Amino acid sequence: MVHIGSKLLQAEVVESISRQLLDTFTSTNIKVAKGVIAQLLSESEERLLAKRLAAILMLLDEQSYYRIYQILGMSTSTIKSLHGRLLQGEFSEIERCFFHKKEKERTMKLIASLLRCGMPPRTYVIKKRSPL
Repeated sequence: MVHIGSKLLQAEVVESISRQLLDTFTSTNIKVAKGVIAQLLSESEERLLAKRLAAILMLLDEQSYYRIYQILGMSTSTIKSLHGRLLQGEFSEIERCFFHKKEKERTMKLIASLLRCGMPPRTYVIKKRSPL
């Protein structure tokens, strides 16, 4: 569980900090953004966010709870909670962002690779060496 302290910040301060964070990600190249994420988040926080995003994308691709549980190791109650929020439209920005045609293909290939645990696709054919 994340603990960030009990002191509440004023809304305009939170907005300013959020804007600055977003500017950091949108105005820099990917290497800089990765560095910022690595410096801001602990390894477990980064893993948590990555798994949550992967689960949402897998739900959008209509993967079963059991399949998501097998691949990501998330509890079915967490997956069910994410699915409920997805059905309520809470992840519309994620859906819009990741499901442009080109980005969707790239993302789904990445998820398919994750589902195969790095194994080649089932249609992969091993070419026999021709005799010398």
